[in-house]
Amino acid sequence: MKVGIVQLPGASGDRDMLHALISHLHVRARLFSHKCSSFAGADAVIIPGGASFGDYLRAGAIAKSTPIIKAVKEFAANGGPVLGIGNGFQVLCEASLLPGAFTENNSREHHYGNQTLTVEDSTKNFNKNRLGDNISLPVSHRFGRYWVDDKKLDSMQSNNQIMFRYVNNPNGSVGDIAAIRNAEQNVFGMMPHPEAAVEESVHNTTIGARILSAFLKQPRVEPQRPQLDPAVQGEVEKMLIHCASEMTLDSIHAYLPQQELLLSINGQRTMQSSEPDEGIGAYLHKLYAQSSGENPQSMATTMAEHYVVTDVGPKLSLMTVSTRKKVALVRLMKEVETLNGNLSKLLD
Repeated sequence: MKVGIVQLPGASGDRDMLHALISHLHVRARLFSHKCSSFAGADAVIIPGGASFGDYLRAGAIAKSTPIIKAVKEFAANGGPVLGIGNGFQVLCEASLLPGAFTENNSREHHYGNQTLTVEDSTKNFNKNRLGDNISLPVSHRFGRYWVDDKKLDSMQSNNQIMFRYVNNPNGSVGDIAAIRNAEQNVFGMMPHPEAAVEESVHNTTIGARILSAFLKQPRVEPQRPQLDPAVQGEVEKMLIHCASEMTLDSIHAYLPQQELLLSINGQRTMQSSEPDEGIGAYLHKLYAQSSGENPQSMATTMAEHYVVTDVGPKLSLMTVSTRKKVALVRLMKEVETLNGNLSKLLD
């Protein structure tokens, strides 16, 4: 197994984590700079704690925008296991890989020392059977107060997403929460520091090694493609049909990257759904991937008696095909750009 350790500027926990993994868990591990854009060959990724640059604004607020965190998002989206510890937990929340947010401890002071935690039955590796009813791990934070609203808290509890709770809550976290996971069971966050509890002669415990081992045994999950809400899809289809009718288009195609869905209307105004594995779907998929969905771009080409206009926006790619005699190119490009913007807002 090979573990990638995220190295953020100013962070102090990366070397401790590297030592814990190599010396005590005997796995291969290496540091990945904040400038890296991928985790070459890594089987698991850990974002260690110890604070990082930009935390004076809000813990994790600047770190979430680094190239390495974008790589973490891709790794997690592909089902790879990710663990954030302390500041790493805060970064995962800021990056929307885990629910919730962090605020200053209710004491307004930095809190450090060992904390007793109750173990929840969360996964086949994180449960009372494997770890015991209670464990003790060190904490060190000032902005460790975890918060979600009541509705989300109820949902997390129903889905067994809470892993550890504080016995004596040191920071005011809602529900006494000390560690959580995502619904898919591949992204984990915890405020206590397991890497500081791996060596009996130094830490007087090896429970941290068991925690890290439990994480490393988490299997890669099969990524689930998000489904488009039927009501939203209905609205998308209405807008596509309206545009096709108003502009007398031969065809219009909308590619939605998150759902990997291609919606097409032909000249008879028939709606079709297909996978973007060939033809127009594959073409629009490539266009969206090349633009990363962040830099909208339009392109018009002429094919025989037709105009072909493509437009890539923040949420989807559009293509329209129209007979040149029926529509002016400038107007068509403007309409497609407007449609893309309206559809992107709807998909938000």
